[in-house]
Amino acid sequence: MQCEIPIVRIIHSDVYQIKSLCRLLQQKDYMAALLSDRIETDWSQLFVHVRNAADIRCALNALQNAGIALLDIDLNQTYVRTFYDLEVDADYSFIDESKFYDLILREFS
Repeated sequence: MQCEIPIVRIIHSDVYQIKSLCRLLQQKDYMAALLSDRIETDWSQLFVHVRNAADIRCALNALQNAGIALLDIDLNQTYVRTFYDLEVDADYSFIDESKFYDLILREFS
């Protein structure tokens, strides 16, 4: 699927940690959204609950004006690969939120 916004798939993450990272990007004036199968939709925070590929497509279509989408979903690896541009392993990248932020800026600036 072609998408105008960069999509970062987060693996090995804690749901609170990934929400925090999404908020950090938003606080830094980076329009970020979180798509996850582990949260309820909260449009005010740009957290979107997704259950399958159709949900991901719908959410990405609705978020075309976002700056970045964080993807936190446990789907078959091969299938999900068509939806993201970068994969980040939370085991090492999220130790320092600023490192994650810097990684995003380096990759997509």
